[in-house]
Amino acid sequence: MDESFGIIYSATGKKYVSEAQVSANSCKSVMPGIQIHIWTDVDLSGHDHPFDRVNKLDDVKNHFIDKIGPLYKTPFSKTLFVDTDTYFLKPVYDLIPLLDRFDLAYCHAPWRVCPGENNVLENVPRGFPEPNTGVIAFRSTQKVLDALKKWEVQFAEELKKESPPDGDQSVLRSVLWSSDLNTTVLPPEYNIRTCFPVFIGGESEPKILHGRSATLNKAKRVINNKDGVRIYDFTPSNSLISKVKRRLKFG
Repeated sequence: MDESFGIIYSATGKKYVSEAQVSANSCKSVMPGIQIHIWTDVDLSGHDHPFDRVNKLDDVKNHFIDKIGPLYKTPFSKTLFVDTDTYFLKPVYDLIPLLDRFDLAYCHAPWRVCPGENNVLENVPRGFPEPNTGVIAFRSTQKVLDALKKWEVQFAEELKKESPPDGDQSVLRSVLWSSDLNTTVLPPEYNIRTCFPVFIGGESEPKILHGRSATLNKAKRVINNKDGVRIYDFTPSNSLISKVKRRLKFG
């Protein structure tokens, strides 16, 4: 294990802190020696928790923007940031050598451009889709930290507009497109969004689940490490996605 590699969370409110604890416990179960830090507005002193350090999250907006500051404040030279609604199935130490080669790594968002006219960026081609910002690995070079700060500043400006973007991903997409960062796209196994049908590549191991409630619980039960290519749908049979899938004779 590389002690310069660690995992960070950002969580506001007891609900999301509790969710982060479940995620961190799953992480510790497959990577017992990993350092995990959290930024939060909740006082965890006197409580049992899996975090190696608890940092105070100031100036809380209770919005996506709250999670950006902890990224560029990371104490690690190589960092994996994960949302609170993640669950680790396997170790992710293989990100360490990846970050020797690349500045930043992420998975594509299932919605390549999230629905909503405010998320469409005319200056960014469709072939450069949105990153899902719930699982991001990066190394702490100055140009990476500057890009993360730029993401925060630009997102804050966008939120002041009459019609702000629906989330943080379109702004990061713009920042990455205009940067000279050496980035790579991780395969879906590192960020399995359980609320969508999922493609798992051959000769691969599912690493991180990302979702909530029934879809996450179903994914924990049925996902496996078979060698072949496989497709899963963890959504309830009455969901909109499942109805569309049946209509298109998917799977």
